[in-house]
Amino acid sequence: MHAKVLLRKIAPTPVVRWYHQFRARTAAIQAGLPARKLMVIGVTGTKGKSTTVAMLSHCFTALGERVAFSSTVQWGLLGKTWPNRSKMTTPGLGELQAFLNRAVQAGCTMAILEISSEGLAQGRHLGITFDGAVFLNLTPEHIESHGSFRNYRAAKEKLFGSLNRPWRKSFNGKKIPTVIVANVDDANAFSFLRHAADIHVGFTTRPNDVKEVPGLVIDRTRNVVSTASTSTFHFNDEVVHLPLLGAFNVENASATLSTVKAFDYDVAVAAKALEKFPGVPGRMEEVKLDAPFRVFVDYSHEPASLQAAYAAVQLLHPKHFLTLLGAQGGGRDHAKRSVMGTLAAEHADVVVISNEDPYDEDPQKIVDDVALAAEQIEKAKVFRIVDRCEGLQKLLQLAQPGDVVLVTGKGGEEVMAVAKGQLIPWDDRVVIREVWQSLSKSS
Repeated sequence: MHAKVLLRKIAPTPVVRWYHQFRARTAAIQAGLPARKLMVIGVTGTKGKSTTVAMLSHCFTALGERVAFSSTVQWGLLGKTWPNRSKMTTPGLGELQAFLNRAVQAGCTMAILEISSEGLAQGRHLGITFDGAVFLNLTPEHIESHGSFRNYRAAKEKLFGSLNRPWRKSFNGKKIPTVIVANVDDANAFSFLRHAADIHVGFTTRPNDVKEVPGLVIDRTRNVVSTASTSTFHFNDEVVHLPLLGAFNVENASATLSTVKAFDYDVAVAAKALEKFPGVPGRMEEVKLDAPFRVFVDYSHEPASLQAAYAAVQLLHPKHFLTLLGAQGGGRDHAKRSVMGTLAAEHADVVVISNEDPYDEDPQKIVDDVALAAEQIEKAKVFRIVDRCEGLQKLLQLAQPGDVVLVTGKGGEEVMAVAKGQLIPWDDRVVIREVWQSLSKSS
């Protein structure tokens, strides 16, 4: 494993990309071009991708399709799910093609795939014929990897450009159109909508701000009412009851329903299905403890996601808000560390800065980068605790009745990326339960 990591570091970027492109195309042929035998929808954006993929799978299953899906969080096949432990959103080296082939062999009719900017930049999507592309939002992330925000956006756009082909799939006598669905509340939406497709759809949760555009269908979400456990809203004329917390989940649900509608499925059935959507592991997931306070884990690992998670916590009306965060190492987005530290200190009463996924970086240096900004706010109590287990222990020791604890950065992940390419077992949910059990026994 270490040799592979070293090779990636010393190989020129064009060589790495050529290698991935070659492997992607070769793997597609070796697998029998499975994407041509499925209706395939790709989902991209900065935040909300995994949840939207899961929502789409849930709704299309309710609509009678036999669905396979892949995301940062998990893989799914005909209702069975298992965790994605690779720490790769869009896996290469033929893994995704092998999964699609498995889906075909299992009798699936549809595949829904979360697609990352890095995977697109390296060409890991090549050989997959997409029928739909969904854009959720775009904020600066992975800038060190892509070189600029413009390059980051251009990488995402490769998914949408891939829809431009002279032929269409046809299943059971029904021709499948190519569809682009985009969040028109995002300033970057029309960079994605400009690509060729049979159907262009924009969805908005700000119905008064978006005007009609020729050739663009607008779906409007309005009358949003959010509580500590649910969100209710109108999607066009359909009333939707979503058993999830946070405005960001309303956007994810809107993207889902727009996609269902664009492909001419029954929106009413999909809306009803969302009432029983179970959520996604590690996305504002509550860790049930026999404690007088509430504890949640969330995958948020960049500023926009943190902001959304903090807003969701406020819906719970906590007496005090305590949070733990860190930042990824491995040369990933150094600039966002100070922004994240600032956000945490502005919103929380207690902030613990701890280890997350250091890769080959010094964990103490990462913690210091985040903590320095948090401490300058001079509002929250800030603790620098590199050991994540000790950091979680500190949070649980400080939590009082009526408080809310939010642990961000890893969500439902089951591994931690450390030096020399190693992935060691780690699950925040498991550790939180173990720490609380230990504290309860000692009290």
